[in-house]
Amino acid sequence: MNFCQECGKPLEPTAAFCTNCGTKTEQSQQASTTSKDQPHHQETSPTSEQIVSSPKQTIHHEQVAAQPKQPMGKGKKILLYIIALFAIALIGTHFYLSNHFDPMKKIEAMNDAFHKKDQKAFYEHFNVPKGTIATADSFFNVVQDMNWPSLRSELMYQIDNLQEKVPTDPIAYEGADFIRLEKKPILFGLYNDISFSLIPLNASIEVPFKEMTVTIADEIVTSKEDDEIIEIGQFIPGTYDWSFEMERHQMPLKNKGTVELYAEEGQQALFSPDWGFETVSIYSEVDDAILYVNGKSTKEKVSGYYELYPVILDDKTEIQLVTKNGKGKEVTSEKMTLDSTNLDISFKHIEQEKAAANKREEVESVFYNFRSDYEDAIYTLDFSYIRDYFKPNSKIQKDYRKFVEDHATIAGYDYDFRTNEVTDVKEQKDGKYELTSFETFYYSSADEGTIYYERTKKYVLSEENGMFYIESIDNLTTDKQKQ
Repeated sequence: MNFCQECGKPLEPTAAFCTNCGTKTEQSQQASTTSKDQPHHQETSPTSEQIVSSPKQTIHHEQVAAQPKQPMGKGKKILLYIIALFAIALIGTHFYLSNHFDPMKKIEAMNDAFHKKDQKAFYEHFNVPKGTIATADSFFNVVQDMNWPSLRSELMYQIDNLQEKVPTDPIAYEGADFIRLEKKPILFGLYNDISFSLIPLNASIEVPFKEMTVTIADEIVTSKEDDEIIEIGQFIPGTYDWSFEMERHQMPLKNKGTVELYAEEGQQALFSPDWGFETVSIYSEVDDAILYVNGKSTKEKVSGYYELYPVILDDKTEIQLVTKNGKGKEVTSEKMTLDSTNLDISFKHIEQEKAAANKREEVESVFYNFRSDYEDAIYTLDFSYIRDYFKPNSKIQKDYRKFVEDHATIAGYDYDFRTNEVTDVKEQKDGKYELTSFETFYYSSADEGTIYYERTKKYVLSEENGMFYIESIDNLTTDKQKQ
């Protein structure tokens, strides 16, 4: 049996081509050669030499066809396939690891993320120690503050030093260590991985008041005493959100904001938020009034000026004062909101008393002005001095006009007014005012001589359109002595 010299498959005896791979068989090739050496359509008789040599030629061809190529075994093929795959994988792995651990590729990726302002992607190129508080946006802002091109150059410089086995120092920010580059051998030193690690600050916070709960980022602490310094954890420099809650003076105080964290000494840092506390100055019209906040007593007494601290100003917290009036009855002040640093808190009954006192002062002023103008009217016989103290065309106005003008008929009259004193002023139910006075004077005339008078009088005044008018003047008592 013959075999294909190309693929080794068995051949049919008369086959011109291999049915497996299509290669021409030796028999087909021999026939082709013979047809070339002999012209077509020409018949000749074989010579004796051809007849003799023919068997030799046949024997030669049979010898060549008897030595076919042996086919490759299946196991050998599989082995070669595995070796080829392993070589390809090994080369691919080498290129992947070389690219993966190439520090300059990392710098390129950082640079791309920075310019795209992809804060999260940029942040993920750096190792953060376990338990360290940091945020991508805060770290990104710090890098912007450091100037990224300068930081990038420093990172590349330190990479070169590490590859040359030159010792490097951490990169600093605001006087504290910030970024450390480290080289770690991979696969027995065939590759080196350079990592970029952030160096945290040991952060504390000073809490001004006892039982004050403070939140920095996700860390929560509660103070046990005033002005307590509490270690809060490890933080990367940057800006962080804060908030607090506490209660003082029956007030639920709370506030929030942001605070920047930077090193103060070495790797130590102190959070210093602006808590927003204010001092509110309260003025009370009464002594020992009790301060109430949102309807609850603080048991704190307020007299005159009082300073309330700490306070967070807002328009929702209400305060008022509570005291007792002259009859021992509890009275409350007006309510005011804590939206100002100066509060003048008044009581309704105090305001009423003040208003009444002011009216009394006005009534007294009317009285004294009337007595002064009355003297001028008597001396000059001019009623116009006192005309406007009475309502127009009223009986008392007519009576006093007559009294003043009648002095023109008294020979040698004279007055020496000595005392004009208000002894009491009362507001009547109808809104009028009753004034009691004590008055003394000397009166003399040609007919009566000199007489000394002491009188107690009652004046009734009413107010109309902001003006006070004398409605009546009555003598309550009169004591006179002939001189």
